[in-house]
Amino acid sequence: MWIQALLEPGKGYKNKFKIDRTFVQFFMEKYYVVDSHLHLDQLSDENIQKTLGDSKITGMLAVSTNLKSAKKLLNLKKAYPEKLYIAAGFHPEQPLLNLEEQEELFQWIDDHYSLISAIGEVGLPHYSKRENFKFG
Repeated sequence: MWIQALLEPGKGYKNKFKIDRTFVQFFMEKYYVVDSHLHLDQLSDENIQKTLGDSKITGMLAVSTNLKSAKKLLNLKKAYPEKLYIAAGFHPEQPLLNLEEQEELFQWIDDHYSLISAIGEVGLPHYSKRENFKFG
């Protein structure tokens, strides 16, 4: 499902989001899609298989949030090597890893670099800016 954020000039994003299902249905019927940011490992097993099996989605970049997530995504990539690309890393909104955990993540990335398409968790959490915004 696609969400369109409504932008007010000079005021930023409105708190309302509009879901335009008609556009999504039209788009999916006419075009193939590459999903550029997906937390595939957080879906149910049924939805993972449904997503990976969707013939209209020709590729996806699944983004890990930690080492456990990256390992799960790598296993899925081995089953769908032509469709699934993975980004290995750590989500910035979690507590920082200690040195041992960092080394374990970095070593895992080093050991599997040939199967990884990107490093890091990339995103723009605009919602946190709205929640933490203070006037004055």
